[in-house]
Amino acid sequence: MASLGQMASGIAHEINNPLAVLVAHIGLQMEDNLPSNYRHSLERMMGVTNRISDIVKGLRFIARDGSHENKQEVSLNKIINQTLTFCNEKYKKSGISLVFNSIIEPSVYCREVQISQVILNLLHNSFDAIEGTNNPWVEINCLENNTHLELSVTDSGQGISPGIKDKLFTPFFTTKSTDKGTGIGLSISQGIIKDHGWELFVDFNCINTKFVIKIPLKRRNKNHLNSMYFGALAIGAELSVAAAAVF
Repeated sequence: MASLGQMASGIAHEINNPLAVLVAHIGLQMEDNLPSNYRHSLERMMGVTNRISDIVKGLRFIARDGSHENKQEVSLNKIINQTLTFCNEKYKKSGISLVFNSIIEPSVYCREVQISQVILNLLHNSFDAIEGTNNPWVEINCLENNTHLELSVTDSGQGISPGIKDKLFTPFFTTKSTDKGTGIGLSISQGIIKDHGWELFVDFNCINTKFVIKIPLKRRNKNHLNSMYFGALAIGAELSVAAAAVF
């Protein structure tokens, strides 16, 4: 992964320099009074260059070795959206619907790069499983209750066969052809999730294929109580000062 990160950094440098020149020239052209069809073409060109820039950023981000990074509070939606940037086009070209549903804005205590790598692995697995099927789709959902967050990746597949249930997270076990997988993605992902104190499992009650990441809210609750405690101390101190000023 470290070697891949170095290669990605080199590729990004070689692409970003001419890309910056291209963006500057397009921007200058757009300042002129142009017919609407020309301006529309330039806007499309600018959109494509921005897309290339996002892909390069995504490559550098996902290829980093996150194992030595410190855990920190990060927006889970940000991690998901940044990961989707890296694979949206692949899904679109294959006619696979990819939807992210979240009505909450949760933050999680994690190594951002590693969680992004786990999500990307689940998305790649879904893609390989349903590519070429009828009406393929993948949904990412994020829900919250009193004890945990639940991040799920569900695809239109017909579920996991009970016969491979116990082998699913075994290193080098795969149902894919040799040109599509080595069988280490899920085992690595499970290791990362366990290291965070989270859970990764398959929901066998779902009629489709659904992988779930269960994230405890203990740390968030602790932080929330701490902030309430120190907030109460601050208010108490202000009242004491006010009272002293009065008397």
